[in-house]
Amino acid sequence: MAAKKEYRVAVAGATGAVGNEMVKTLEQRNFPVRELVLLASERSEGKTMRFRGADVTVHTMTKDSFAGVDIASFPPALPGASSLPRPPRRRGPSSSIIRALSGWNRYTAGWCLR
Repeated sequence: MAAKKEYRVAVAGATGAVGNEMVKTLEQRNFPVRELVLLASERSEGKTMRFRGADVTVHTMTKDSFAGVDIASFPPALPGASSLPRPPRRRGPSSSIIRALSGWNRYTAGWCLR
C-alpha cells in the first residue's frame, strides 16, 4: 500500500477570520498536512496559533514565503494587501492555490482551486 501523501500548506492572512477558519478546517477534516506555514502581516510576526495540539509560529508574508509550498490558501482580501506580495502563480501540476470567494460572488461563496 502506498504511503499517504502529505502537503506543505501555507495559509496567508492566518490571524484573520478567514485564515483562522482555514486552519480549523484543515485540523477538523484531518487534512494530510506535513508542515503548516502561517503567514500574516508584520504585526502578527512571532504570534503562535494551535494546530493539532502544537504551537505554530506566524511569519511575515514575503515574496519568498511560498517556496516549497504545495498548497496555498488566501482570503478574499488581505488588509494592507497593496504592500504585500501578490499570491504566487501555480508552478506545475503539483501545486494548488485556494482562494476564498467574495464580492460579486458572495451568494455562492466557497473555496475554489485556481
